[in-house]
Amino acid sequence: MFDVFTGLPAEIEGHPYIDLEMDYAHEIAGILNAAARTEPAAGPIAPKNKKPRPKPSGGLN
Repeated sequence: MFDVFTGLPAEIEGHPYIDLEMDYAHEIAGILNAAARTEPAAGPIAPKNKKPRPKPSGGLN
């Protein structure tokens, strides 16, 4: 399971959510997506101690 904003494995309380069974991953994705929809729209939040992926340069802004 990956964070679409950072490209890094999704983490909850510092634990990466990797190598999950498909049914469990689908259930967790639903929970995380629902939580993201209810939080204020502050934009993506970088994981602790990790930098977000840089935005591509060039092209139309």
